[in-house]
Amino acid sequence: MKVFWSVTFYLIFFVLMRVYVIISCVANIRYRIVLYINHSYLYFCTRINQEDKMSGKINWDMSLINKLRYSLTAKNPIRLLTAEYLENQGSLLDMHYEIEFGLVLSGRMTRVYRNWRTDVTAGHVWSCGIWEPHGFSVKETPCRALVIILLPQMLVSARFAEAPEFSFMNYFTPHPSKRPNTGKLQEKEVLAIGKKITALQHENDPLVSLRLKTFFFELLLLLQKDIIPNEKHEALPDTAYDAVRKAVETVFERKNLVTEIEIAKESGMNRNSFNRIFGQITGMSFAKFALKYRLGNVASMLLQTDEPVKSLAAEWGFTDASHLYKLFRRHYGCLPLQYRNRHKTGFMASQKQF
Repeated sequence: MKVFWSVTFYLIFFVLMRVYVIISCVANIRYRIVLYINHSYLYFCTRINQEDKMSGKINWDMSLINKLRYSLTAKNPIRLLTAEYLENQGSLLDMHYEIEFGLVLSGRMTRVYRNWRTDVTAGHVWSCGIWEPHGFSVKETPCRALVIILLPQMLVSARFAEAPEFSFMNYFTPHPSKRPNTGKLQEKEVLAIGKKITALQHENDPLVSLRLKTFFFELLLLLQKDIIPNEKHEALPDTAYDAVRKAVETVFERKNLVTEIEIAKESGMNRNSFNRIFGQITGMSFAKFALKYRLGNVASMLLQTDEPVKSLAAEWGFTDASHLYKLFRRHYGCLPLQYRNRHKTGFMASQKQF
């Protein structure tokens, strides 16, 4: 009897030991798999950061982009700026209500937009629409350029009986890659007009503004063969542009959610009319514009602070953290904490350089 129990005990002990060994092996394999996944994820994140730095990707968060104010009026709707760069420099980003048209006189610069960039050399031009984030970096010096800033109303109201369907706004509303630019045979003509425009800054003639308009329209007409003729732009009243400008400024001034109904009421319009005008002038809906701005500020705060996502959601007018998670992931392709973990180290290092 003792032999039976001894054998039975031994067999039970042997089976238990084998089970323990098997479980230990499985656990060890599982641990190694988890460890490998974690290491792979960290390696992937490191590669992402390295690739971002090496490719020179630009942070397009609207909260980090300089918002310029030129304070143009109906009596003074156009302004001439000139710039000269003697050293290469990184990308400078800005956005503004006024339309921008530029011409490189010498050197080379890269003009950057969302998802697109292009090199601009002497005799070539660039353009920027209403509240369109954009920037540039100087690549070849000395680099000289002239920039014309103007109210959108000036272009919309410029109509000609000879070509009633023609609109100068078609230079600024297509995607940047489809906007007119200088052909090889036009470079000398464009530069000649550019020199005439540059000379205006040294004149005290009371008609300088009118002459600047004349040269500007001459430049656009020189490039008109590349224009997209299908888009029609309704000549909106000044009050429409003022409403859009005030709406955008309201978004910049407030942290909380600003609804279309609320901003339309402040503008003295109904919701549909305001949305139509805002979309026609800016190229996007008011709701999309306001959301991108608030998400951009959240992304900026994630890198600059250790504030919890829940607090950021409340601060920037989101219903709750889950609401922010959903919208943030849709816009940036990752969750807020993943965004912070991937980019904060690189952001802090870049800040120490200044």
